[in-house]
Amino acid sequence: MNTYTKIYDLSDFSFPTKNERLLAYKNCQDIENFGFKNQNDADLFDMQNFRNTHLVSWDLCLTNKLGKLKETYIIIFSIHQRLIKDNYPDEGINIFFFEYFTEIFCHFFFSTRDTIAQIINKFLSVFSKDDKVYFNELMKKNTNPAIKELMSEFIESTQMISDYRNNFTHNYPINFLDDRIEVSEDNGRKSYLIRSKKPKSPDEIMKTFNESYKHLTDFVNELRKEFGIEINRSYR
Repeated sequence: MNTYTKIYDLSDFSFPTKNERLLAYKNCQDIENFGFKNQNDADLFDMQNFRNTHLVSWDLCLTNKLGKLKETYIIIFSIHQRLIKDNYPDEGINIFFFEYFTEIFCHFFFSTRDTIAQIINKFLSVFSKDDKVYFNELMKKNTNPAIKELMSEFIESTQMISDYRNNFTHNYPINFLDDRIEVSEDNGRKSYLIRSKKPKSPDEIMKTFNESYKHLTDFVNELRKEFGIEINRSYR
């Protein structure tokens, strides 16, 4: 099999222009943090206030994660628009960076989700240690029926992007052509099958990202209601 290495220079790639960013903004909603606030005159040793300080700290972490997720969305959305304009070339700098930011988007999406899990955990006081908090386990163990249902619905609605992340982390990547040879044996007789599984297209991946971003927005907004916090701010 003939192979070759293509080397790209960073100068070949340009980050989204102002117009590209404006178009991306129109395709994704702002996701705000929850807005937990410290009580200035509260007793630091009071357990309720102690919990609240943790909520405020995790909420600041969430702001950071949401900013990184949105910036990654803007970049990958803009690259996808360029691919549409160029009629989906087989190779090139935009194909390379679309693949690159696909994995980064998955990373920040689930990093954001897990930060939200930490906030839910502090709000409901389920686990005492941060390193014991896992989204699925928290969903099973928390005793708030409304939040449990929201978490369950979020898991179900984001199953596709979860499969993407697991493929990138543990299995054969979804954006690679899978033409490996598969060997099976039946009664001592071996057979060989050449796989022919096409990679996920940029359109399919972007569709999943758009839907997942919308589900995350809805999840945060519904959680905010359960936390009893009104939306009255904008960090954009």
